[in-house]
Amino acid sequence: MENQEEQTPIYLERIKQLEEKNQALEEKITRLLSLNESQLAIEKRYEESQERFRTIFEQSQFGNKIITSNLEIIQANNALHEMLGYSAQELVGTRIIDRVHPDYIPAWHDLQENLWTKKIPFFQIETCLVRKDGSHMRCQVTSILFHDNQATLGYTTLEDISVRKEMEDLLARQTELINADLDNFIYVAHHDLKSPIVNIEGLLSVLNQELAGELSLTKEQSQLLAMIGKASDKLKATIADLTRIARLRKEAVEVEVISMEALFEEVYGELHTLIGQTPVKLSRQMEVTEICFVKRYLQSILYNLLSNAIKYRSPERPLAITIQTRRQGKYTLLEVADNGLGMAESQVPRLFTMFKRFHIHVEGTGIGLYMVKRMIENAGGRIQVESQLDVGTIVRVYLPHPGGSNRPGGLETVQ
Repeated sequence: MENQEEQTPIYLERIKQLEEKNQALEEKITRLLSLNESQLAIEKRYEESQERFRTIFEQSQFGNKIITSNLEIIQANNALHEMLGYSAQELVGTRIIDRVHPDYIPAWHDLQENLWTKKIPFFQIETCLVRKDGSHMRCQVTSILFHDNQATLGYTTLEDISVRKEMEDLLARQTELINADLDNFIYVAHHDLKSPIVNIEGLLSVLNQELAGELSLTKEQSQLLAMIGKASDKLKATIADLTRIARLRKEAVEVEVISMEALFEEVYGELHTLIGQTPVKLSRQMEVTEICFVKRYLQSILYNLLSNAIKYRSPERPLAITIQTRRQGKYTLLEVADNGLGMAESQVPRLFTMFKRFHIHVEGTGIGLYMVKRMIENAGGRIQVESQLDVGTIVRVYLPHPGGSNRPGGLETVQ
């Protein structure tokens, strides 16, 4: 009995240990089951994600393919097969560059370098692929990098833009023909009308001399002769402006570093006659003191903006003009603001139309701002206008700045 009583605690201790091990084992099994469920959930989400990818990849209207860093096609959708006319067996395993028109191969080398060498995650090119039947397909290619089984692959989408490019080419050809016709018209206008106008001026001068010597002209007759002279002068100015437009498209230009302070002084000096006795408060803040541009173009732009501010001043208040230059993104901003007559918001879009004028009490051909816009846009810039009737106008000219400097300037006022 005593021996049995001595062994009972040992059995109880063993039973307790077994129960603890059993509990630990159950907890471990529970954790494993939970991990298994999580793993199954992850696998399910992965499979669903893969299914969504396959659906998007296969059913897209764009040509989709997956390429290696060597531009080898390892997967392509049906849309791409139909675009190029090749079966999956003919396309997969080949290099896309083998289907590229020779003129566009450098663009694919750029894509290859930017994606896999420079590690740019997104890149886009325009290219031309050769179909199986030998015809050409212009397309826009968008590629992104992604990782798969420790390999870096490119997911590439091709959009057929052949029709759009044909329309653009057609528009370019039509524009070229229109420009040629315009050049011919301007040539005829300049050469064929110049001589008759000179003759009209000569005859008008003789008529004035004879009438002045023989007759005493009435006020109305004198005014009529003056009006004929002004009409002749305006026609000459219009023909000269048309000639300038033709030259603007054709002439070679040279970009140089221009001092804005020196250019302003030069232009302001040319405006003295126009200013006359009119009091002008002109403030300028040149944060950018040098601009890279064609000097005669920038001179013409600044002259037109300042002369318009002076010509269209309000009779109700002293004229105030503010000129500013500053950096704004990839542009240098030239801003000219005045407190003149201004214009209605509905008139602003038509401001740069050839021969368009809104204030007829001031002499002009209505071609200056048209040429300003052409000069700016030809250089890759843009122009914006903000105006309120009887409040004033702000003109903002955005000029690309490939060079030059950005030196701090000061605020000056010229009375």
